Amino acid sequence: AIADDGSVYAVSGANKDLPGMIYKFDKDGALLWSKELGARAKGTPSIDADGTVFIGVGSDNGTGKVLAYNPDGSVKWEFTDFWAAPGATASPSFQGAICGIGAKNIYFGNCGTTGSVLAVDKATGARVGYIANEEGTGGPAGGVRAGVVISKGGMIAWGGGQYGVFSASQNTIDGANNSHVTWAARYYPVAVKHNSEGGIAIATIGGKTCVVGTFTSKETALPIVYAFDLSIRC
Repeated sequence: AIADDGSVYAVSGANKDLPGMIYKFDKDGALLWSKELGARAKGTPSIDADGTVFIGVGSDNGTGKVLAYNPDGSVKWEFTDFWAAPGATASPSFQGAICGIGAKNIYFGNCGTTGSVLAVDKATGARVGYIANEEGTGGPAGGVRAGVVISKGGMIAWGGGQYGVFSASQNTIDGANNSHVTWAARYYPVAVKHNSEGGIAIATIGGKTCVVGTFTSKETALPIVYAFDLSIRC
């Protein structure tokens, strides 16, 4: 990830035998600092306009956390207040998901037991709200493997851990008062489970704002490309 001043942030340590690390390089490639993340890292850092860097780490169930770093490498905050369904224990993991950055909050999602999407105050690391079903007993099926991305119209979207692509209103989760809101829409491209893999993005297709990405078929191991209209509510 590249900051406004040209500095570059990179992570390593997806292998279970290596410690997760985050590195900052200047625009000429000189190492400025490096830090151990304390867990394996598979995602990409997100950088705010003020230089704060957000990264979700921990690819094994129960090791997930989100770290916010100041530009000098000091830790701004560490988030571990993940949601769990009633009677369950949160066991979060991050499988390549990234943090979407809004004006006041960041948005990210986890896999693991009762995976969900959360809104967190980007200045303090306090939980603002989370996504669950209408009863508040379960999160989006399979948690999150791709995203979160944010459209100009204020919709957040993500690729599920096992089932399709989901969207939710940014304003709705921002106003949740640390309670749950449900998703606005979900799209299942096929009847069977498929893992969302790689990045997702917002694109304009035929005049419509869409989220685009890929799934990996569990039947054929081949990629499936999708484009989902974010104006749909279902």
